[in-house]
Amino acid sequence: VLGGHLGADVPEVCHGEGLPEACPEERSHPDIQQLVDKGRVVVGAGLPRVEILHVSDFVSEEVASFQRIRIDGKKLWLSLEGLVAEISPQMAEVVKMSMSFLGKDRDPAFDFRKSFIDHLGDDFIVVQWPPKSIEMQDLISPPQLFLIGSSHPEILSNAFIAASGLLPTQEGAFRERAFLGRTIYSITVPVSSQDDENQAPMGLHFAPAGRHVAISTHTEVLEDYLRGKASGEAALSKNVAFDRALKTLGSGASGYLHYQNPIASTQLFYEQARKDPQKLLSQWIDKTASGAFSDTFLEVFDFKKLPPFDVVESHLTFTLTGNISDQKALKLRSVAPHPPALK
Repeated sequence: VLGGHLGADVPEVCHGEGLPEACPEERSHPDIQQLVDKGRVVVGAGLPRVEILHVSDFVSEEVASFQRIRIDGKKLWLSLEGLVAEISPQMAEVVKMSMSFLGKDRDPAFDFRKSFIDHLGDDFIVVQWPPKSIEMQDLISPPQLFLIGSSHPEILSNAFIAASGLLPTQEGAFRERAFLGRTIYSITVPVSSQDDENQAPMGLHFAPAGRHVAISTHTEVLEDYLRGKASGEAALSKNVAFDRALKTLGSGASGYLHYQNPIASTQLFYEQARKDPQKLLSQWIDKTASGAFSDTFLEVFDFKKLPPFDVVESHLTFTLTGNISDQKALKLRSVAPHPPALK
């Protein structure tokens, strides 16, 4: 929970013809604040009143979601440490001691706390694209990109390298390579579950870039970002409906922005249901029972008679949520344009 103080305001969704100029006044429930007094030290880190209603051009209209949080990472971390120390001083000491050993195997003089905490910035971005297919591995791990702000991303990257010592990696699992004048660091984490013996190890790839450390489990996503290449032809920031939604949130919105678009992901499942519903069902049902269940289910429902997706798409829309908190409570405002079919 992020805000100047915790409250229980119910996030609102604005409705109306198109997008309204403003939303109704928020309704507060101050009694719940009594339950979160212990969290004030953490929430005190606060969301700065920084205008963030800007989405970089690399974020295309194809994304399934986009989140951006502006919060002082160093101050938040120290606040969390203070809260842990208040609850359990012994646990706080264990955490500090564990952190003090990180990176010593590479450099005895390495100071993880200084490299990590002192170089956390105030800008955190998460971008997610729709799954590539309905295969379970793609559903579990859709393409994502994480950006962690830092005044010195190279130093923060060194802290991540040190922290990789906590992962159950094998010898040779850490690699680095040059890419377009930058360095991409990769850590391979083997699958530990006996049920996933044939599953490929998971890779975590990161690189300092500009004022951020860019992180992804998909190398192509990270490389596209480092190239400055958008994954689609049209940037989300140039979308007219998106621009109107930003203006509807108002100039008071700051510190947090969340865009959610279900259309691309919905299309993936919808088209698969029309084309091969048996395969779609098999992804979610135990293999030993999927055949009998699917046959019975498909005797009742004929997905191949569904209309083309462009007919359904006109009934879907995106949602944009922003922070409009004040000193008393965390308040979120959500806006969603009416789908074209409902206008």
